[in-house]
Amino acid sequence: MQPRTKASEALDAPNRRSGAPPIDMALNHGTYCSERCADVLRRHAGNISLRSYPAGDNGDLRRALAADAGVRPENVLVANGSGPLLKTCIPFLIEREIRRSATRTLRHLLKRTAYPIITTRLTYSKVPASGVRVGLRCELLPLHPENGFALDVGMLESRLSRQDGLVYLCNPNNPTGNVLITRQELGPLLTRFPDSLFFIDEAYVHYLEESPNTRVADLVLRHPNLMVLRSFSFAYGLASVRVGYAMGDATVVAQMEAKMTPHRVGQLAAELAMASLEDGGHLGFVRHQTARERARLMAAIGAHRALEAYPSQTNFILCRARGAWSGAKIHDALLARGVRVKAFEPFGDERYDDYFRVTVGLPAENTCFIEQLDALMSPRRREEPSRTAAPAVRQVELSELA
Repeated sequence: MQPRTKASEALDAPNRRSGAPPIDMALNHGTYCSERCADVLRRHAGNISLRSYPAGDNGDLRRALAADAGVRPENVLVANGSGPLLKTCIPFLIEREIRRSATRTLRHLLKRTAYPIITTRLTYSKVPASGVRVGLRCELLPLHPENGFALDVGMLESRLSRQDGLVYLCNPNNPTGNVLITRQELGPLLTRFPDSLFFIDEAYVHYLEESPNTRVADLVLRHPNLMVLRSFSFAYGLASVRVGYAMGDATVVAQMEAKMTPHRVGQLAAELAMASLEDGGHLGFVRHQTARERARLMAAIGAHRALEAYPSQTNFILCRARGAWSGAKIHDALLARGVRVKAFEPFGDERYDDYFRVTVGLPAENTCFIEQLDALMSPRRREEPSRTAAPAVRQVELSELA
């Protein structure tokens, strides 16, 4: 199967006009949407085709999502993107758990230690940062490059044995690109720690081949302490229309639904999402294209002694700079050449200075990145010893970010 659109392939990066926006390989844009999305757009080509609101509960979309994930419509909460759901769901869930216990309420008021967010170092940073901003404690489990950023599930289990909390796991993980926890590992934790909440962010799960051990959404039917988040922005290539959804216990979903406005996903966006689900060949096509381009980027980055690219199962690659280079220096130097990559900000005293992340883009975008990286990484540059620091379990307080 060939790429289904050639419009963006016309990009000729080395000859881009002066002042043109940089090629963005920092945001994890998807690449291709389903061919069926073009059919939806054609149906809405008239000047009165967008005048009506969708159903207030987005019932048609929720039914389609439920059927795809193996849950019921009442388990599905939709919104205009997964980001708003993260911002809404996690504080709601933590507040609910704190209010259920007088002891937790008192501990929260006095020390903010009643129900911490437990997540990993090197994860989607907005979640721990948002928690700290509202006065919650955030505890970071280590991820080591030496073992492929694997999560020590035993360490997580030991931590939960001491105190319950909300466990946030991005799976596959952003920015490391690996699976942190499997269905076989998660199931026993859900049973053993019923008073802890598990929030599994599957924004990038569609880049994984279908397997019983890589999908966990249907477990919400048996475990009220689980919530699963997904997005159409990445493998489905629909970031511009913003469709995200969470799946959880029907009672919890109804409580959150009551706090939100209706008509959250517009009819056009809903139809594009449903058309994507109906295209049985789309995800296989995207996985193939992404794997091919990811391998090309990995080889190009790994050809430079000052850089290391870590294996990924997603549409982005975590990289590490050595010697005189840092993630910020790579970012700035490539930006001056018309390509933007992702550098990482510190979180408390956690620093990620050596790292940067590259999105797997369209073939022409990837070619531009490779050409500009090769031009930048001159062998005449002096290299210095790399700086390493072993991560440890950390507790980050609000005062540390002041």
